[in-house]
Amino acid sequence: MERKTAKILFIYTVIETTFLFILYEIYAIHINSFLAFLITLFLWNTLIFFFLLTYRKEFYNISTQEPMHELNLANKITLIRISFLPVIAFLLRYNSLPYMDIILTVSLILIFVTDFVDGKIARWYKQETKIGKMLDSMSDYALIGLVSVIYYQNNILPTWFFILILARLSLQTLGMCIYTLIDHPMQVQSTIGGKITIASVMLLYVVELLRFFFLKNSRFIPIFLFAEYCVGVLVFIFMFEKIYLFLQHQKNYVSQKKRRTNEQSYTCNTDKKDRQE
Repeated sequence: MERKTAKILFIYTVIETTFLFILYEIYAIHINSFLAFLITLFLWNTLIFFFLLTYRKEFYNISTQEPMHELNLANKITLIRISFLPVIAFLLRYNSLPYMDIILTVSLILIFVTDFVDGKIARWYKQETKIGKMLDSMSDYALIGLVSVIYYQNNILPTWFFILILARLSLQTLGMCIYTLIDHPMQVQSTIGGKITIASVMLLYVVELLRFFFLKNSRFIPIFLFAEYCVGVLVFIFMFEKIYLFLQHQKNYVSQKKRRTNEQSYTCNTDKKDRQE
């Protein structure tokens, strides 16, 4: 399992490195910047590998409960989206170079499409796995977080929308971390609100990129502003769905903790009575 996973990530790393090297040669990018991105790419894929090793117990088919001995097709597609993040950062960093706008737009569209494809493949071929759900959730939030920061730095996103996205991602991350630390982790699950949020934000980001590079005519501004407000409203509304899920999980945690306390108290009382007898 470990060797097959390492082989897949190695292949992805080689492909991504080759792609970056071609851009480095074509645009004569500074060597220090190029090497920094290469190191980041290597460390990122190494981190992914150790994450997969840590959660090797989650490699099983949800419908059949059978263990997996290698990543399936849906997982590999999801892994592409995660592994490709440093390359997206590179393209966004050098978006002002000639034709980089086209390369970046096409790359982002393809990456966003994989979010739709991997889920469809998993359902069609009954390849839904626990690790796949974890990777899918991680890749979505990591990609949106990265693109949001760089979009904001390049004045593509308005401040209010960036703060809203940051709040949504922080809520998700903080909640998951807290429950993991108290040894009551939340199960990764897809919700209607989560799917709508991710899909609408990804679609908006592609549209924003088209506006930034190709549609700078002022007559289109009201249309893009309307799109931003619509997506912003969706993100805000479905934040309450996430808050509700956290509250339900907290309620479940308190209930389980109380039950364990009562069981321990009962056991202690029983032992005490036995000793007295």
